Amino acid sequence: MFSGKFNYRFNQNLSLSLNPRYEYSKLDYDDRTQKRFAINSLLQWDNNRGSVLKLRGSLFNYKHQTDNLASDWDDKVYELEAVGTHLFSTHHLVTGGYRLERETIDDRGKGYEADQTLHSFFLQDEINYKPVTLVLGARVDSHNLWGETFNPKASLKLDVSQNFKLRASVGRAFRSPKLVKLYGAWNMGVFIVKPNSELEPEKSVGYQFGAEWEPVSRMVMSASYFNNDVKDLITSRFDRSTRPWVLSWFNVDRARIQGINLSIRS
Repeated sequence: MFSGKFNYRFNQNLSLSLNPRYEYSKLDYDDRTQKRFAINSLLQWDNNRGSVLKLRGSLFNYKHQTDNLASDWDDKVYELEAVGTHLFSTHHLVTGGYRLERETIDDRGKGYEADQTLHSFFLQDEINYKPVTLVLGARVDSHNLWGETFNPKASLKLDVSQNFKLRASVGRAFRSPKLVKLYGAWNMGVFIVKPNSELEPEKSVGYQFGAEWEPVSRMVMSASYFNNDVKDLITSRFDRSTRPWVLSWFNVDRARIQGINLSIRS
């Protein structure tokens, strides 16, 4: 495994960072080779007067092959994001941008290819009138397989005092299934994985309430409650009644995910 981080500053306003990672593994048990390569990049321009432009790009490549080529597939994920932020007066911090995510899979062992593309456009306004900060935003996702979805979000922060804050948020979200869950059939060791080409994307509505307290300098304690109501939750089923064991994917019509987060940081 190899990973690194490289940074270069062209001038006081423009900088570039690169984060590569490479992994190689060989499983002698069933003559299996796996290779993973990823690189993340960020080009950022800041005029020091309230305007910031960011261009992010990433590539993830996963290759999986057995010596007999019964399993021989190549999965690639490309991501590109352009984000601009500008401070209007002293009360409105507006952020807008575009995101592209494309995934391709080529399974030469089983003779199929598949791809999916997601275009996302988003806009957000952070409205700051102390002691209240209100964030209103929306995101439009356009998927080549599942069409368009509109996902609004709102959050509120109240500064009760310098050391105590209350927070709340509500929003909708969309998540498509990965291609390997739709089409990738493979086996490893004592179990096999079965894809499900009928999987539907997840759609959820979530909200969160919380509080943040700084009892002493440089120590922050926080507690929050979250709840997500999910339609078509993507999950897995593990069947050990037969040999080999079978892992399969399916949708849950309705699901609720809720809990409490507690943290202390300094």
